[in-house]
Amino acid sequence: MHLVVDKYMRIAGKIAPNIYWRFAFVFVIVSWLPIYGTSALVIRTPEHVVLAADSLGLQGEMRGQTCKIKHVGGIYSVAAGLARDDKTKFDIYRIIRKASVGKNTAEEAASAFVRPAREGLRIALEQLRRDAPSFYYNPTSGLKQAAEPLQVIFASVWHHDTSFVLVYFTIDNDERVILVTPHIVKCPGDECLGGRRGVELIGENAVARTINPLPNESDVQFAQRLIESEIKASPITVGPPVDILLMPSLAGPTWMRNDKKCP
Repeated sequence: MHLVVDKYMRIAGKIAPNIYWRFAFVFVIVSWLPIYGTSALVIRTPEHVVLAADSLGLQGEMRGQTCKIKHVGGIYSVAAGLARDDKTKFDIYRIIRKASVGKNTAEEAASAFVRPAREGLRIALEQLRRDAPSFYYNPTSGLKQAAEPLQVIFASVWHHDTSFVLVYFTIDNDERVILVTPHIVKCPGDECLGGRRGVELIGENAVARTINPLPNESDVQFAQRLIESEIKASPITVGPPVDILLMPSLAGPTWMRNDKKCP
């Protein structure tokens, strides 16, 4: 079994307050090895969308930098959670790419993403439960450590309208066949904070969820400060540089910080 995992997380803010990551998976190559960590966010206003993410990737004892903000055409995405399982051929990035091809809006991409992601995730989780029960279940409490195994943010600007969609999955049944349930939060939408401005954090954001914007602080500056707070708080699993993408409603996407030259 070969699992690649983006470290489990909290979702901050009022959009989905019930999501609270307490545990993390570990993946196997020959022996149990450390995991990926992720801290990422999206901010949406009528004028722009801002995406930001850390860059640290961990695989075993190897540490490196990776571009966590990805795009297909005008659809940009960030994922955190169970990312790949080579044994079941589950690959969340491949599913995101396929779902984003030919789509104009975040909502269209998210709608195309949900069904194949849910089924692939279910199969990967069943294999993890079977092959690595000590990591699927907490040995003390018996509770599922994989209760909320994946979140993906899709963001877009289409005809000068900014939007993002958060798709997250929960395990609601743990019998012979795992029941994986998708949940969708749209911004703008009924659950978008204030109806005008939305902020969503995914990943390792225990510190960032307590931070508020400063007077006269731009959304780009705010995003950078949030991710940097997690880098400082969790340097083993979250690391620099911070990538920040600005998507204005009246212009094309612009990298505000992109030290690694992400495409």
